[in-house]
Amino acid sequence: MSKGRSGKDIQHDTLGESRPLHRIPGDSSTFGYNNLAAEKKVPGFEIYSSTGVRPQMGPLKSDYYRISISIRGATEIQLGLEEFTHGTGTVSFTFPGQVFSKRGLSNDAFGYYILFKPDFLEGIIAPDKIQVEFPFFAYTGTPFMQLQPAAIKAV
Repeated sequence: MSKGRSGKDIQHDTLGESRPLHRIPGDSSTFGYNNLAAEKKVPGFEIYSSTGVRPQMGPLKSDYYRISISIRGATEIQLGLEEFTHGTGTVSFTFPGQVFSKRGLSNDAFGYYILFKPDFLEGIIAPDKIQVEFPFFAYTGTPFMQLQPAAIKAV
């Protein structure tokens, strides 16, 4: 573990071992990997709804990519030193090595998120091309996008 600027330890989060950091023990969500049989799971990839997520977490540094969308409600996200509001219609992207924190999850918050390891993309795209092809996964990219209300209704 390393120390953040607040002096707190920064947890290193690995896919497959991250569930206790992200989800409330015994959460009842049936969507995604919560109740999927082991033989149906894709190695290096996970998908969930926000039902049963912890209202706050971090700071942590993960070894995987994260894509999330908020269907309703909001939470405050900190990526490195930047702060964002992840509200209705927000799509966000994080990548391995970023320092990530979440707090202030509203009671009505709901959305979906996928997590995947870098090697999940092997065979599809060369590792040195990921940030070129997907600039939202670059330090200089835009990690948050706001969708129009019509696009959310289509989901």
